[in-house]
Amino acid sequence: MKTFIIALLCTCASFISTAQQVVASTGHTGAMTGYTVSWTLGEPVIETFSDAGYMVTQGQHQTRLVVTAADDISFPGINLMVFPNPATQKIFLKVKSENHHDLNYRINDIQGHELLRGDVVDTTCEISLAAIAPGIYLLTVSQKELIVQTFRVIKY
Repeated sequence: MKTFIIALLCTCASFISTAQQVVASTGHTGAMTGYTVSWTLGEPVIETFSDAGYMVTQGQHQTRLVVTAADDISFPGINLMVFPNPATQKIFLKVKSENHHDLNYRINDIQGHELLRGDVVDTTCEISLAAIAPGIYLLTVSQKELIVQTFRVIKY
């Protein structure tokens, strides 16, 4: 009976101790009016693995990750820009290319639900965000059903 209880306690203890932890010499987190800053110093193990277009970085703080577009441009010669980002009521999609015919856009929420869809008829396209709640969205620009580029758009 003692062996059973000890085995049960060891099993339960192993489930409790699986939380993420970082071994660092120092660190701090501070917050003020909608912003949070967090840092660590001396995190000894950070490694990045990549294979076939996918990348995984281990570690608690990955401060060098800055994403403007969610994927690479599939069509050479088509240069797209979205501004302002973050936005309140509208964004502009600017096409720097002679080949802007048959371009269309769609805006999806993070769960993949399509919220807006439209055609890009000029080199600068105004997209109204008035009917969308504040949040993070994906703006996907396509040409003849092939994705050209996807942007992360923040509405506040």
